[in-house]
Amino acid sequence: MALNADFNYSTTANESTSECPYDYCVQDTIFRKVFGTIIFLVVWPFIVQDIRYFPIGRPAAALLGATLMVVFTVAPQEQVFRILGDKGNIQTICLLVGMMALSYYYDREGLLHIVTLWIFGKRKPFRHVLWKVCILTATLSALITNDATCVVMTPLLLAEHTDQKRDKKEIVPLLMSIATSANIGSASTFFGNPQNAYIASTAGLSLLIFFITSLPAAIIGLAINTSLLYAIYYKVIFGSRESNVERENRREGESVLTSSIAEERLETSIQFDNSRDPFRGSDIAAHRNVAHNAPHSKTVTLHDSEGEQSKLSQKHRENVFSASLPNLGHYSDQAITRRNVFLSQNSISQCGNDRSTKEIKKRSWNRKAFVVLLIIITTVLIGLLAVPPQQHIEFNLGLLPFGAAVFTMLADTILNCKHARKVMIEIDWPVILMFYGLFVWLAGFTNTYLPSKALDEIQKYMDLSTVGGVLLFTVFVILGSNILSNVPLVILLIGRLDAFNCGKEDCSQLVGVLLAWVSTIAGNFTLIGSIANLIVAEKARSCIGHNLTFLTYLKFGFLSSFIVLFTGLPIVYFAGNYVNLKL
Repeated sequence: MALNADFNYSTTANESTSECPYDYCVQDTIFRKVFGTIIFLVVWPFIVQDIRYFPIGRPAAALLGATLMVVFTVAPQEQVFRILGDKGNIQTICLLVGMMALSYYYDREGLLHIVTLWIFGKRKPFRHVLWKVCILTATLSALITNDATCVVMTPLLLAEHTDQKRDKKEIVPLLMSIATSANIGSASTFFGNPQNAYIASTAGLSLLIFFITSLPAAIIGLAINTSLLYAIYYKVIFGSRESNVERENRREGESVLTSSIAEERLETSIQFDNSRDPFRGSDIAAHRNVAHNAPHSKTVTLHDSEGEQSKLSQKHRENVFSASLPNLGHYSDQAITRRNVFLSQNSISQCGNDRSTKEIKKRSWNRKAFVVLLIIITTVLIGLLAVPPQQHIEFNLGLLPFGAAVFTMLADTILNCKHARKVMIEIDWPVILMFYGLFVWLAGFTNTYLPSKALDEIQKYMDLSTVGGVLLFTVFVILGSNILSNVPLVILLIGRLDAFNCGKEDCSQLVGVLLAWVSTIAGNFTLIGSIANLIVAEKARSCIGHNLTFLTYLKFGFLSSFIVLFTGLPIVYFAGNYVNLKL
C-alpha cells in the first residue's frame, strides 16, 4: 500500500490505463470484480457487528476476508507481502504496539489511576464524568492519535467503571463518548490520525495550517458532540442516581452483611480455641446453647413485610453476638498470651529474610526514577510528534511510539530488574491481527477497481469553487469512509489532489484540509467508519464482555456526525481558502 505518485496500474505487463493506489497492481478482470465484490459483501457484516448465530469476531472475520481474497487470487500473494510490509501499514502497527506497551507502564505505575480518579472520583454522578471523558479523549487524540487514545483509555475507563460497580446502562454513552470525541479531537492536528498524516505529507500541510483550519472546527464540534450525548442519553445520565428507597435498602443490606461477618468470625474463633484447648468443651457448648436459645422463633413467625423481616433478622444477629461476649472473656487472656508467643516466634523467623533498609530505599528510589523517566519519554514523544515534516528529518508517526516503548522496557530492566515479557503479553495481539486482515481485505476490494472507477465518473462534477461541488465531495467522502473506512479512502484520493478544480491554480492545500476534516468526522457516522471505533468496540468486548453493535452506534453516531461535520465544514473551507492564498 505504498503511495505512488503516478498511481498507474497495468492491464498487461506495460500498459497503464487507469489508476491504482498500490505500487504493485493487478490485472483488471471480470473474475476479480465478481469475486472481490462477493467476498467484500460477505465479510462486511461480520466486521460491522458480531453475528449471534456465527460468533467469529472481528479479528477472525478480517483474517478470513484477507484469506479469501488471496485464495481466489483477488489479491495475489506478491501483492499481499507488499501490503503487509508497506510503510503506511507498518507505521500504523508500530504506533499501536508502541502505545499499548507504554499504556501498560502508565497503568502499572499508577499514572492512569490518577486520571481515572479525576474523572470518576469516589462514585461521582455520571453527569460529572461524561464531559471529562470527552475533553480528555479529544485532547489525547490530538497529541497521540485517536487509535492510540482508544487503545489506552477504553480498557482503563471500563475497568474503573466496573470496579466502582456503576450502572451498566452508562456503558453505551461512555463508549460513544470515547469513540466520537477521539475522532473529533484527532481532526485538529496532522498527527491526530493516520489519514491526516498521509494528507499532510502529500499536500505539504504543517501543524500551523491544521491549527488555523481544523482546530476551531474541532473545538466547536466537541462542544456539540458532548451536548448531544447529554441530550440523547438524558435518562441514563441524569436518571442513574439511586432513589431513597434503593439507598436505604442497600444500607440495610450492608448492615446485615456486617453482623453476619461478625457472627462467622466469632464461630471461627470458638472452633479454633476448641481445637487448641480440649478442656473448654463445656464452655463452647454453653456458648452455642446461648446462641441457639436466642429469640429465633420471632424471626421465623413474623413476616409482615420484607423490611420487618430484615430488621428482625438483624436484631437476631445482634442478640447472638451480645450473648456470646461473656464467654469470650473466659479465655481471652490465654488467647492473647498465645498470640504474643506466636508473633515473637514469627518475628524471629522473618528477621533473617527481611531486606536491609538500604536496599529497600534503593528500590524505592529506582521506581521513582523510572516514573520520572517515563514522564520525560512521553513528553519528548509528544514534542517530536508535533514537529512538522522536514526535508531531511522526519519523525515517523509509528516508529517514535515504538522506539519510546523499547527504551522504556530497557529503563525498566535496568532500574527495576523487570522482565520485558510481561509487557509483551499485555499487548492486544488480536487487534494487531485484525489490522493486518483489514489491510489485505480492503486491498482486494480495491483491486476490483470499482471505487476508482466510481471516483472517475464523479470527480468531474466536484468543483470546489461551488457549493454544490463541495457538498458532492463531502457526500462522496462520507460514503467512501463508511464503506472502505477512512484510511483506505484517503489512500485512494491522495494522488488526485491536484486534479480537483477550485478556481485557483493550486488547490492541493484546500483539498487536503477538506479531505482531512470530512474523512475524520465521517468516521463517526458508523461503527466501521473509523478504525478507532472498531478498537473501542473490540476493547469493550475483551475487557467487560460488552457488545457494541452497529445499530447501537448508529443511533448516536449518525446524528452527531452529521451536525458536527456540516457545522465545521464552512469554517474549514473558508480557512482553507485563506491558507491556500496566504501560506
